[in-house]
Amino acid sequence: MNKIIRKLLTTILISTFILGSLTGCGDEQPPIRPSDSSSGGNNSQNSSEEYYPPDDRMNLIFSELDFPSEAEAENFTVDGWKTSSPSSGTRMTNFLSVAGYWKAVMISDPDNTTEEGRTVDHFNVEIYGSPSETKVIYNWNKRYYEKTGAVEDFLTISAGHTGSFSNGSITANLDSTKVVLTDFWTDGSTQYALGKYTWPDGSVGYVGLIRP
Repeated sequence: MNKIIRKLLTTILISTFILGSLTGCGDEQPPIRPSDSSSGGNNSQNSSEEYYPPDDRMNLIFSELDFPSEAEAENFTVDGWKTSSPSSGTRMTNFLSVAGYWKAVMISDPDNTTEEGRTVDHFNVEIYGSPSETKVIYNWNKRYYEKTGAVEDFLTISAGHTGSFSNGSITANLDSTKVVLTDFWTDGSTQYALGKYTWPDGSVGYVGLIRP
């Protein structure tokens, strides 16, 4: 998939997200401002299984979001995190334990089979809602094109999916796009997650989440 098509698909996804927000057919809640709690425990409302961000969620400040460092991005491959794996840590199977903000990396076309070649996205993910109605919001930062060394700036762009959380995994869809986060775990000091993002054309991005 060439650069123009990938950018168009990203734009379509974002436009669909915004249209759904305006019509009530999609993710009705916009991205939110970072809070002091990474797990969301201090902001849960109505139920021990629900987490919702602060009421000032309209005031998202992108510069305050945590995005992956170069070292963190290099620590992630299509096979997972180099320094940790689900089998070496404690799995996180409670919704509140995975809710909140995560730094995120996504690798697309790892084998350089397309004209644009391997790309690496840096972004931030917010998980909130409840197990039966899980919101996954993507706050994009940058995309690196390894073939050319070009960097595309996506700062201030957000999109999202709605899905569910079950047995330690999240599956969320929006039209022809889909994200599946299959493994959440902690090594005691750092939390990790793995998953896949399916674009409208069927191509897959390998996703890694991390937070201290």
